[in-house]
Amino acid sequence: MKNMFETKKFDVKFSDSGSRLDKWLCGKLSGFSRKQIKTLLDGGKVFVNKKRVLIAGWELEEGDLIEAKIPQNFTKTPFSNDKSTESSNSEKTERNAAHLQKTRKKDVARALERPPKKKETEQENPDWRLKIYHEDKDVIVVEKPPYMLSISDGSKKGGRQTLYDKLKGYLRRKHKESGGSFLYALHRLDADTSGIMVFALSNEGKRIESQFKMHSIKREYIAIVEGRIESSNGVIKKPLEKGRFEGGRKSRPAKAGEGKTAITEYRVEERYENATLLRISVLTGRTHQIRVHLASEGHPLLGDRTYASDAAVTRFRRQALHAAKLEFTHPRTEKKMKFVSGLPEDLKKLADELRCG
Repeated sequence: MKNMFETKKFDVKFSDSGSRLDKWLCGKLSGFSRKQIKTLLDGGKVFVNKKRVLIAGWELEEGDLIEAKIPQNFTKTPFSNDKSTESSNSEKTERNAAHLQKTRKKDVARALERPPKKKETEQENPDWRLKIYHEDKDVIVVEKPPYMLSISDGSKKGGRQTLYDKLKGYLRRKHKESGGSFLYALHRLDADTSGIMVFALSNEGKRIESQFKMHSIKREYIAIVEGRIESSNGVIKKPLEKGRFEGGRKSRPAKAGEGKTAITEYRVEERYENATLLRISVLTGRTHQIRVHLASEGHPLLGDRTYASDAAVTRFRRQALHAAKLEFTHPRTEKKMKFVSGLPEDLKKLADELRCG
């Protein structure tokens, strides 16, 4: 018997962890509508790790194997709405296709240009809770939300609470008898950048700082940048100089023979019409390294109000950068430690909007 289905297989990448199955398939099965994807799900034609899944909102995990069985009579969504004159409507179809493409661009732009909602910062959101990945007597590994400073920037404006402050408060409550605890910031993330951070809780834990200086710590980021990057991977190796520059910039590419070595590696995870999702590794840890390097290549982070063009800024409320993975050697036990953080909701939503239009 002739096979009546075409089977499409996909692997779920880390950057898609937590995504809805229907929206994710919309991006993978190009040309099919959300309604058609729903029809496949309802008809039992979609499998996750060999198990049939009917739930459109099924949450995906890294490493999942997705199979979709497409019936042979399951045609891609036509751009024309006139079903009775399909054979004579080629020119109209082309016009409708161009119109739909233009409309989708506007819809995506409109979705990404929504003004910031109020009460987004942590100090205005009392429901935010400290997320701890690991804690022992030497180190504590936590998640930094966007819009929060890692540590104080020395400014007294607005009295912004920092992640350091949050941790201090947590430790005071936990160790009431001692009146507090040792806490030392081993590194920092920009206020708008979300993701994993590690703090020292003892002088022994503070020794991790040498791993940062020697660049032996492994750090990976997920970023969404302006424009399509056609190469599957690349390395940006440009020296950077730190200082106070025009537009509030704290770093910039240095002239040949000057500045400090800075190396950024990237791999393309997903391409959109005019944006790209990247997995990034930094082999050095210079101030604003990722932001400066990507901007210097003509692909600034979406939402970066310091280093990006006006077009990139209007598309997202913060810089689209997330510290997704951190690996280091525990200074006391010498055990290799690895921590992974999934994409926050705002970046998931951004990827969905770019993927499906």
